[in-house]
Amino acid sequence: MDVTRRWPNHEKQIGDLAKRLGFKHISLSSEVMPMIRAVPRGYTACADAYLTPCIKKYLNGFSAGFQDSLKDVRVLFMQSDGGLTPMERFSGSRAILSGPAGGVVGYALTTCTGGCTRPVIGFDMGGTSTDVSRYAGEYEHVFEATTAGITIQAPQLDVNTVAAGGGSILSFRSGLFVVGPGSAGAHPGPTCYRKGGPLTITDANLCLGRLLPDYFPKIFGPSEDQPLWKEGALNELRKVTEQVNAFLCDQGDEEKECSQTQMTLEEVALGFVRVANESMCRPIRALTQTTSLVCGSHTDIFDHFHLGCLQTHLKIRRQEKTPVCQIHTEAFLHLRYDRTDCALMCSGSSHPPRRGSDSCRHGDFHTAFTSRYMKEFGFVIPDRPIIVDDIRVRGCAKSAFKKEQKMKCSGREPRVETVVKCYFDEGYLDTAVYLMEDLSCDHTVSGPAIIIDKNSTILVEPDCIAGVTKLGDIQITIGRGKLQTVGPRLDTIQLSIFSHRFMSIAEQMGHTLQRTAISTNIKERLDFSCALFGPTGGLVSNAPHIPVHLGAMQETVQFQINHLGDDLKEGDVILSNHPSAGGSHLPDLTVITPVFRKGVSHAVFFVASRGHHADIGGITPGSMPPHSKSLQEEGAVFTSFKLVKDGVFQEEAVTKALQAPAQIPGSSGTRNLHDNLSDLRAQVAANQKGIQLVNELIDVYGLEVVQAYMAHIQHNAEVAVKEMLKEFAHRCQQRDGLVEVHAEDYMDDGTPIRLKVKVSEAEDTFLLHTPGGGGWGWDEDVTANFEDLPRSGPANQKAGVCFPERGSVFEHRLSQESV
Repeated sequence: MDVTRRWPNHEKQIGDLAKRLGFKHISLSSEVMPMIRAVPRGYTACADAYLTPCIKKYLNGFSAGFQDSLKDVRVLFMQSDGGLTPMERFSGSRAILSGPAGGVVGYALTTCTGGCTRPVIGFDMGGTSTDVSRYAGEYEHVFEATTAGITIQAPQLDVNTVAAGGGSILSFRSGLFVVGPGSAGAHPGPTCYRKGGPLTITDANLCLGRLLPDYFPKIFGPSEDQPLWKEGALNELRKVTEQVNAFLCDQGDEEKECSQTQMTLEEVALGFVRVANESMCRPIRALTQTTSLVCGSHTDIFDHFHLGCLQTHLKIRRQEKTPVCQIHTEAFLHLRYDRTDCALMCSGSSHPPRRGSDSCRHGDFHTAFTSRYMKEFGFVIPDRPIIVDDIRVRGCAKSAFKKEQKMKCSGREPRVETVVKCYFDEGYLDTAVYLMEDLSCDHTVSGPAIIIDKNSTILVEPDCIAGVTKLGDIQITIGRGKLQTVGPRLDTIQLSIFSHRFMSIAEQMGHTLQRTAISTNIKERLDFSCALFGPTGGLVSNAPHIPVHLGAMQETVQFQINHLGDDLKEGDVILSNHPSAGGSHLPDLTVITPVFRKGVSHAVFFVASRGHHADIGGITPGSMPPHSKSLQEEGAVFTSFKLVKDGVFQEEAVTKALQAPAQIPGSSGTRNLHDNLSDLRAQVAANQKGIQLVNELIDVYGLEVVQAYMAHIQHNAEVAVKEMLKEFAHRCQQRDGLVEVHAEDYMDDGTPIRLKVKVSEAEDTFLLHTPGGGGWGWDEDVTANFEDLPRSGPANQKAGVCFPERGSVFEHRLSQESV
């Protein structure tokens, strides 16, 4: 029972005591967010207690700048949910996403006019991050979200954020163009700000001619009276270009021929911009692919020049008293299936009451919940009771908003302010510069072009056309453009882009698995991992889910390839959890699906998902007994089980296997079969999503190119490991004069585990030694040379360690009793 929410008096007593002790601000969870679930509510109260004093300090300074400190003036501020609240009630937990929320409300107001119902994707790029959102006629709210690792229980507009913006720091690391997540911030800012800041995306655009210093105010430098420093940005970019070209030569053949043509400064700058664009596309894919929205259908870009001012106008404005007739209320129920933690806030407004049903006058909440659950997760649980966690009523008042005046046609051609050289894929092109104040609603501008206003700069790329709407906004129609030809030969920019594309596939698999799973372990605790593998089972990309799964999943896939051989066909899905087949503990069930292409006899890729099931049988609930004497006592065992055969889910066979542990004395079959089957179907669905995305990537680039860059990514991982170990050895040498480190830990029974590692910076080798046997039954050195070790995936490419078998814990035998 959630005592604080039901009986908050003890919190109030503590709050009164804190006031008497002199605390000026006190946040009580029962007042900040009186909803069920104590841990997120506690996080929300802590965030409110931390942020609200800062906000109050800002508001005091803000109101002090007005006559009589805004006495008797009702000032409204925007909250994270897109609604307005009086200044005295503006609090930290409701203000975390107030800025992005203002952007959502602003573009919803300016783009969805005249009865337009086409969904709109909002893209709000700032200095340190980029916010992505969606509007399709109504605001999409979430009532619990995680920001910077803190779970906040408060109504918020659904906004996805990626750490990439104009201030994102640029670097070249281990053969990859890296953009962010570090940011230069406002101070010192980019290099061109003249305050000793790092190279950023802003500097790259300046060097490409896309930003024009003559049209910026002279507010830079220590004295804040200097123009943008293009020469400084060029100097920093030259250093990175030299680093890139040195790396390319080091990767050449024995004749020292570079592995790629030397890159110019402009090519490096454009490469960073393209990698930044790809990084920003990832939240757009996450937002659209989970809502079945096709990104390709969005061929227009809409830019409201005064949207920043509009956001401020929406956040802070005088408010007249709203007539009661303009206020309407909407009831919400926070609903979830019994024995699940995933609750959905549902409105009955779109499902009116039905005659003869149990629905109330506010709507049919049962139908609203099951319809949304099916849309969100792809299934319903018909036999489960539905629990009401919370009741919420939202009141909405529509206030008058003065519409902007329509522009008049000029009747003449747009005036070109000047013509500059800008760098694009085709090289330097003549680019016309227009001032927004000279453009009218009958003007169109063909790219390449730059449109400049007092507060912003818009780049119209080649083969795009910009027009001015009657309200003075810019609408850019995207042309088909010239597709860039990408070949199998290594290109460092494409390598960076493909790394994002491969990682995006694994991330989207994870989103699908989380949405479609039913168990708390997968849906709420996120105890799962999704990954993409090459045709030989080598790891290509593993989304950052559970790190312990990283190495073992590759072994699982490679085991199935060797074990099944030609018996692995299209339409088959493999289930495995046996330790000898790359498994960890038995409740971690791995589902593997091969990816086939028409005309290719073997699998071209593999996708896999591993999820922790709450119970798969055995002698104890949870299937992790500390006193088991055989593997079968821990639950159902799968070595190479065809979960799907010829496209048919083998429900009867897998049910029998999950109940098989009951045949062992003192043991039980799975205690939650329904959830096991539902989660296995979710894992199959996640793999199917991965197959779809892999095939889409191959459709764009071709199989040869995609597999070539798969190999380039894996080789790049080897380079990264080498550089990391060399850097480690160099640091140790500088700090201690040694390249040797020691570690010691203990088993549960007190047995020590000792390890000594010695890295050779010059010879690309590292030496492992277990003094006194290390508790493992041997006492000898193990030398690992990068060039001699077998390849074992991107994370530890050619950097594995060879342990002697000789009865050690690393020696395992395949049980003949396994499924």
